[in-house]
Amino acid sequence: MMDELSRAGWFKSSYSESSGACVEVAWLPDGAVGVRDSKNQTGPALVFAPAAWDAFTAALTRVQLDAPAKKGNVRELVQEQLQQRPN
Repeated sequence: MMDELSRAGWFKSSYSESSGACVEVAWLPDGAVGVRDSKNQTGPALVFAPAAWDAFTAALTRVQLDAPAKKGNVRELVQEQLQQRPN
């Protein structure tokens, strides 16, 4: 798994600000999703099973349904991430 994480194509949202307080996400070959702190790219990463990530992003989207669409809100970030996910 460590080899997969080190070779993964990590990305962060286009809504990320230059302050560096972001997380990065990587779609892993087995369908899992890696998440790490963008300020500590060689540090630990969390790895979520596809179903767990889907449940997490669905919950975030539900929480934000009443929030107005504006740059940087969770719903917009999750939708952007889902659009980037390979099929």
